[in-house]
Amino acid sequence: MFSSFKLSTKLIIISVAFLLPIVVMLTIIVSDTYSTVVLENSKIKGIEEVRPIALLFKSVPTHLRIRLGYESGDIVKTAILIDEQLGLIHNSQAETLTDDWIAITALSSDINKSEMLNSYRDYIVQLHNDITLIGEGSNIYLADDISMLHFAEMMLDALPQTFERLIVTGNLLRTIQLEKDALGKNKANYTPTAAQRSELINYNTLLRRADTERIAHTLNLALDSLDIGGQNRLFVIDTLNPKLEAYNMSVNKLIGQLQNILKGELHNDSYLEAMQAVAAANESTYNLWIAVIDVLEFMVEEKVSSSYANLIKTLITVFVVVLFAFSMVLLSVFSIHKSTNNLKSIFNALHDHDLTVTLDVATRDEFGEFMSAFNVFLLDIKVIFDAFKSNVDVIATSVYELSSSVREISTTANEQSAGVSEIVSTMEGNKNLSEQIAIKTSDMASLAEQTQNLSGKGADLRNINQTIMEEIKSQNSKIITEIKNLIEVISQISESIKIIDMIADQTKMIAFNATLEASLSGESGARFAVVAAEIRRFAASVADSTKDIRLLIDEVRNASQALMIEANNGTRKIDYGSEQMLEQKTVFDDIVENSQNVAARCLQ
Repeated sequence: MFSSFKLSTKLIIISVAFLLPIVVMLTIIVSDTYSTVVLENSKIKGIEEVRPIALLFKSVPTHLRIRLGYESGDIVKTAILIDEQLGLIHNSQAETLTDDWIAITALSSDINKSEMLNSYRDYIVQLHNDITLIGEGSNIYLADDISMLHFAEMMLDALPQTFERLIVTGNLLRTIQLEKDALGKNKANYTPTAAQRSELINYNTLLRRADTERIAHTLNLALDSLDIGGQNRLFVIDTLNPKLEAYNMSVNKLIGQLQNILKGELHNDSYLEAMQAVAAANESTYNLWIAVIDVLEFMVEEKVSSSYANLIKTLITVFVVVLFAFSMVLLSVFSIHKSTNNLKSIFNALHDHDLTVTLDVATRDEFGEFMSAFNVFLLDIKVIFDAFKSNVDVIATSVYELSSSVREISTTANEQSAGVSEIVSTMEGNKNLSEQIAIKTSDMASLAEQTQNLSGKGADLRNINQTIMEEIKSQNSKIITEIKNLIEVISQISESIKIIDMIADQTKMIAFNATLEASLSGESGARFAVVAAEIRRFAASVADSTKDIRLLIDEVRNASQALMIEANNGTRKIDYGSEQMLEQKTVFDDIVENSQNVAARCLQ
């Protein structure tokens, strides 16, 4: 079916097959960009879900402090703020968090304070677990940017863990303060129990090493690996550095007060001041946490914007390339269509025996070279046929003159025959008849001389015809040489087509091997297998096109061979004409010799 299409149609089909892999790659790029945007939007959604939980980490301990009387404030306003933040949580744990908070607020103030502290601490642990679920569900850890991974670690793990440790430390200090208050005001130098002291040492060590050093180290790694520059980089640094300094200052102050408690350097408000330091550390940790959330959200939004910008650039580039390729295809199709129409008109004119037409060579490609060579061939044919026509006209004129001479000779011979009869019949007559015979003999000698002259002219005309036949033979030999050259050029084109076939076969073999390799690569090679298959189909299309070209070349070769046969037939006819000219020469030589003999005898 493909072989029945026109050459221009095949070129369009091949071009479409060539552009198909580009369309496939464009689809892959768009799909990857869409997947990236969906992933980053999922991260943004997760970050936005962490933000109200961070505020809950800050507000819940504040509510506890106000409730226990360690801090002045509006507990109702704090409770409303917590309810608003719970309303902003929309994941699977939202309902559980709300119900548990209602249960905590419903606790009676008459219950054991340690039980209340444990309820608040368990609620903070539950919030921390919810942050972990948000991180897993929103794919925040799936980032190809190292700095974003460090920021995600701080937002989802390091800072919540520090917050939780501060809250546990504050609860322990409140427990110690409650025990101190239960003993009365005279216990200013009340020291913690051995278990409480062990817990304080553990929390103090973790705050200093596991939390403060970890946060500083992670943040420095994130800043060092930032893949942004200019104003964006300055924005990130200016946002984080002040918050980190405030965090370090507040936590170091808390660590110092804890060390004083552990050393026994106590006064009446030591535990209250330590709890205030915990509250200050909570505030600075929250501020640092919000700053990290803002930076991470900013970086994700920048990545989404960059993905959109890259997609637009890719689409514009592919559109320009496809438009340029399509324009080149249209120009090529137009050029081929024009060339084939010119060839068609030439062959129609040759069919009508018109040798005055020529091809309009408008390109310098293979079609242009072929049309130029064909124009030269047509010009040589035209020159040969013009020369042949002139020679035929000369031969016709010479034959006509020769026919006239023969008729004159025949007439003269008849007259001679009649004269001889009269001489024989009147020889025994009288003297007057003898004189008449002498006169007649003299006339016959004159006629013999005329016959000799006419025969000489005929011989000259025969020589001229012989020369013309030789020229025709020479021109015919040139035609045969040109046809042989044309056949040789066609053979060279055929060899080039064989090379193209071989390249197409090798391309199909390479594409087949690439398909096998892609299939062995599994899912990662599936897209490459599609491109390899398209290249394989393109090579097959090229092979089909070269097959059609080879058929056209065979038709031209057959036509050239037929023309060679006709030229050889013309050569044989020319040789036969030359042989006839030689026979005419013999005849004319005999006529001249006979005329000379007749004239000599008449003179005797």
